[in-house]
Amino acid sequence: MKVTSWNLLHGARIPPKDDELNPKQLLLDGFAHFSKDFKPDVMGLQEVDCNQVRSGNVNQVEVIADFLGAKYWAFAPSLMGTPGGQWRKLESGEPNLYTSFDAKVSDLPTSYGIAMLSKIPVIKWHVLALRRVVRGKWILIPAKRGVKFMYLKDEPRAVIAAELENGYTVANTHLSFAPGGNVYQLIKSKSWLKRLPGKHLFMGDLNLPWGLGATLTSWNSLSKAKTYPSWKAALQIDYLLSDSLTASDVRAITPTPQIISDHLPLSIEIL
Repeated sequence: MKVTSWNLLHGARIPPKDDELNPKQLLLDGFAHFSKDFKPDVMGLQEVDCNQVRSGNVNQVEVIADFLGAKYWAFAPSLMGTPGGQWRKLESGEPNLYTSFDAKVSDLPTSYGIAMLSKIPVIKWHVLALRRVVRGKWILIPAKRGVKFMYLKDEPRAVIAAELENGYTVANTHLSFAPGGNVYQLIKSKSWLKRLPGKHLFMGDLNLPWGLGATLTSWNSLSKAKTYPSWKAALQIDYLLSDSLTASDVRAITPTPQIISDHLPLSIEIL
C-alpha cells in the first residue's frame, strides 16, 4: 500500500505568478507532476477547497480522485466560506462529511477543509470535529515578490478516518498552528482513532516541529522527511505515524520539488 499526506494550499502555485493558469488546470498539472514519480493508493489532503472562486469553483477532492483513479473519497469541511476572508463555523445539523457514497455531491457548499481518497475499497468513513483555538497567529506566506506576514484567526479542525477493506484504518487531519492547542487536538485525535478497528495509520499536517508528533503520541514515525517550506524544506510538521508499523516496515519516499503548495508531499510504501 502506497500512502501520501500533502497539505495542498488549495492547489496554489508556489511561487505565485502573474500569468496564472486556470485554477483547475493548475491543480491537474500539479498532480500530473506529482504522480509521475509516485502513485498513492491512499492519500490524505489538507487545505482543500470546495466550490471556491479562487480554485475554479470545483470540488477539488473529486477532481483529484478522478485524475488519480481513486473510486473512494471523502471531504470534511472545517468552515463555510473562505479562510482568510469571510467564513463561519458549521452550524448544528449541517453535514460535516461528504463522500463518494453520497448521491448529490454537486450540492456541496462553498467550503474548505480536509479530504481523503483511496483506491482501496472503504468499508466505512468516520469524522471527528475539533474546536478551533481562540487565539490567532502571524504567519509567513509566499508572495509574488518574496514573502509577507499575515495574521490568521484559527479555524475549526477535523479528522477523517477510513476503514479500509485491507484491515487498515487510516486517518488524516490538519491541526491548529496555535501551540498547546494543537497538542490537545493531537491527543484527542489519537484516542479517537485508537477506538476504531484495524491497524492504524495517522497522517497530516500537525503543525508540530522537531518530531513532536511522534513523541507526543508515542507512535512510530514512518518518515522523518522535512516538507516545509516547499521552496527550502527545513522543518517536519507533516507526519505519517503508526501504532503497529515501524520505519523498517516501509520505504520512505524522498520528497521532491512540486509546482503547487507551500508543503512537499510526504509519502511511504508499506513493504
